Amino acid sequence: MAANLLVLTNGFTEHLNYKHIAAYSGICPYEQVSGTSLHKPPRSKMCGPAKIRKLLYLAALSVRTHNQNFKKYFLRKLAEGKNKRLILNNIENKLLKIICAVVNSGTAYTENYKTINPELIKTA
Repeated sequence: MAANLLVLTNGFTEHLNYKHIAAYSGICPYEQVSGTSLHKPPRSKMCGPAKIRKLLYLAALSVRTHNQNFKKYFLRKLAEGKNKRLILNNIENKLLKIICAVVNSGTAYTENYKTINPELIKTA
């Protein structure tokens, strides 16, 4: 998957926005609304290169099984009644977001990183 993302982004010099990569690869959900008569749930268009979609799907399956944070997320959404494929699509988008954040920031990925609420810093 890393090699395909490197080719897709020309060594991470182009398309570093995860939303653009998700839209190009076809995993970005699009809402279908037309006035007051047509309201369908958001769906992915499944356009773009099929290989990158397949690799992201396989990576999401692996992360769902082996990463505790993603496993908890998957089970929580499943308990809420969400479709398994929808949850895996969300995990694919989260993986792209993490990959682009790591590349853009230039820092290593920290698995159990907790952000600090800016409101708590202002009051302290």
